[in-house]
Amino acid sequence: IYDFAIEGARRTFYGLLLHELGHAHESRLSPDARRVLEAAFDPIRRAGAVLGVEFLLDAETRRIYQLRFFEEFLAELYLIYTTQGTRLREHVASLSGDARKAWDLVYAAFADSFGGVEYP
Repeated sequence: IYDFAIEGARRTFYGLLLHELGHAHESRLSPDARRVLEAAFDPIRRAGAVLGVEFLLDAETRRIYQLRFFEEFLAELYLIYTTQGTRLREHVASLSGDARKAWDLVYAAFADSFGGVEYP
């Protein structure tokens, strides 16, 4: 965690902490879950169907960042899954076609990685 985050706004610190925990969470995914997530990332990326959360940078910049890198998509997803579960589920429900199918797989894999626990 960066020094400025520790001494700055709590919002920035919490966002960075949860994002970095997302990288740790990624390292604990099963090989099968990782394969599912990697395969689903491409249709999500093509559709631009990710959510952005403003912390440190604006929400649109965070969207672009995760669309470029699979690992950053997973880290941001951890943050969103744990802090904005309702928003994430509404986002998935709003989609159609390949992006919706991919998100259904991603959400199921993430829920499974949390032992079925979902957050509000």
